[in-house]
Amino acid sequence: MRIGIIGTGRIVNRFISEVETVNNVEVSAIYNPHIESVLFFAEKNNIEGTADLDTALEAKALETTKVLFTDIKEDMYKVCDAVYVASPHEYHVSDMRDAINAGKHVLCEKPFALSGDEAVSVFELAREKEVICMEAIKTAYCPGFSGLIQLIENGVIGQPYDVEATFTKIGSSSGREMWGSAAGSFVELGSYVLFPIAKIMGTESLESYNWSLPSANGNDSYTKSCFSYRFGTATAKTGLGVKSEGELIIAGENGYIKVPSPWWLTKRIEVHHEDPNRVEVYESLFEGSGLRYEITAFRNACETLDKSKAGEAPVEVDNEDVWCELESIASLSPQETIWMAYQFESFLANKKELLRITGYEEPSQLKKPDVYAHRGSSYEYPENTLLSFEKAAEVDGIKGIEFDVQLTKDGEIVVIHDEAIDRTTNGKGYVRDFTLSELKKLSITPSGNDAPFVDEEGNHLQIPTLKEVFDLLRPYCEKNGLILNIELKNSVYPYEGMEKKVIELVAEYKLQENIIYSSFNHDSLAVVKDINPAAQTATLDADMLKCIEGMVRVGADGVHPGSAGMTVNMDTVERIKEAGIPVRMWNGTEPLFGQTRRLKECDLDKYAVFGADVIMTNVPDRYLK
Repeated sequence: MRIGIIGTGRIVNRFISEVETVNNVEVSAIYNPHIESVLFFAEKNNIEGTADLDTALEAKALETTKVLFTDIKEDMYKVCDAVYVASPHEYHVSDMRDAINAGKHVLCEKPFALSGDEAVSVFELAREKEVICMEAIKTAYCPGFSGLIQLIENGVIGQPYDVEATFTKIGSSSGREMWGSAAGSFVELGSYVLFPIAKIMGTESLESYNWSLPSANGNDSYTKSCFSYRFGTATAKTGLGVKSEGELIIAGENGYIKVPSPWWLTKRIEVHHEDPNRVEVYESLFEGSGLRYEITAFRNACETLDKSKAGEAPVEVDNEDVWCELESIASLSPQETIWMAYQFESFLANKKELLRITGYEEPSQLKKPDVYAHRGSSYEYPENTLLSFEKAAEVDGIKGIEFDVQLTKDGEIVVIHDEAIDRTTNGKGYVRDFTLSELKKLSITPSGNDAPFVDEEGNHLQIPTLKEVFDLLRPYCEKNGLILNIELKNSVYPYEGMEKKVIELVAEYKLQENIIYSSFNHDSLAVVKDINPAAQTATLDADMLKCIEGMVRVGADGVHPGSAGMTVNMDTVERIKEAGIPVRMWNGTEPLFGQTRRLKECDLDKYAVFGADVIMTNVPDRYLK
């Protein structure tokens, strides 16, 4: 079975790896409406293929596979038997309908749909077109969860009356999880906690109640949902801004079942009884990332249906028994998927009211964050070069430039990001193992490329010294008040004495009022403060709360979190603002000069709602036009 993939997100790489473990299944195409995203995904994950349809069709005719990279759905359909939908949530239904109308079986990532009626219509269309359509929730198909359902059906705890399921993860503020109308913890994680409720308690729930903690951008960062049944109840908890124990508890009349965190991997099942000393433990394998289980179930359902259509099975396709058999293979029935879709629909319809109850208000006019150039104008020019810095300094409205410093073998201060020189020069090795004169013999290359960069005058670029950077930028500091954010790159190699060398050079150039020192090595900032208590310092970390923890510990003046790690909870953002903590956010999602990945449409200004005073970007001119 040849599968075409719609989407190039994080889960797709795992899906491709898991396909390799399943017999009679292979990936034949990868689609994204932006071909450059497909090509970057393939390069990043070492996937061999072609962007030429004829080459892919020729391979198919020879019963071999050449993965097609395409931005045309119709081309993908020509080389596949089935489609795996892993596009953003709001596109799932339209992508499924397109594939089904093309006669393809469909395996769709969670959530299947955000409307109950839309879920019903997709399943009806699949039956009409005589193709399989399934929701991809790996846990539903894994051996451990199947064993759990069997234990319940065997009556090990008697009749179940209550189910509690929790799934939380933090650190996603820059992803689609937190932005847009189909975002927030419940939509992102709800499928995991809803499906065991539907599977164990059924789909005939009577009432539901949701409580949500608002994020600063108007989505839910944590939601607790309660469902009532005629003889039972259930609770589902999801969180992107709150962490909780990720366990599954099923309470019954003769005991309870506990699946420890992370329950969705279902490796261990504990059956507890009134006697605390009586605990039965069942253990199960959960291989790989678990996607192989849903892929296998999908393949089995597709093969069963295809054999029926070909007359190789004892029943006809239009026989209801065939569809019952197919739905039992799926482990997650259409009825259960539809019930979950209605829960998402109900939640989204009432989300604004839920957030209003907890005190959320639409933010008033927010001050646009100031803009710092991250390693200079590093999308259009090689990072951390005099050319990149000069171009950034000339951008109207620029407030600062961020760059990194390290020490050479002979103790000179140079401006370069990586500890190794391999990615950004035509040399190999580590900065600390070269003298300055040796480094100056190397040429700057576009990120990850071998050929040296050539400027408009036909010259190669070299790694600059901090002196050279100060010579270039001091006039902009004096005239425009330009801020220079010097990141001390000493979290991997300590570079003893680097702080003192940098501070002395800053003083020599009389730039003390224009400098902010930052580092992932927070102890280094304490050294800076010991040398010059008036120096402005800021703790660096991918996570905002770790930045604040480090800031308090070493007495720093501000924080420099990554965009993915911005705190999302409204009340926490308010406390940070009230404390007057400067928040200068760096963005790790934009490509650097020489990288093939697409520069996505993303408005970093929106992070003002999360408390960002400054955004550090590879494309400063984009925000200052």
